Amino acid sequence: IFIKTMVEDDDKEVVAQACTNVADIIRDYGYATLEPYLPKLVHATLLLLQEKSACQQVESDSEIDDEDSAHDEVLMDAVSDLLPAFAKAMGAQFDSIFAQLFDP
Repeated sequence: IFIKTMVEDDDKEVVAQACTNVADIIRDYGYATLEPYLPKLVHATLLLLQEKSACQQVESDSEIDDEDSAHDEVLMDAVSDLLPAFAKAMGAQFDSIFAQLFDP
């Protein structure tokens, strides 16, 4: 449900909380809990990093305000917390994920 929320929910605060929850699960329970969902989780993280998830779609410039900018910051902080959680839980196996997320 967290992965679906990360991709499909249009509320940045809800998506940020989903990212935080996933990072907490990874830190608390390790790679074994992550492994079955890894492809979908990497895809969701990539969409967020590329600002292509549902919550990051802006209809027009008139919809952008200070509150939205603050929500953007909270969201990207939460997405950024996923990366060290992946790396710590996966160790050397994170190399292939890192390459997918940051392919030049």
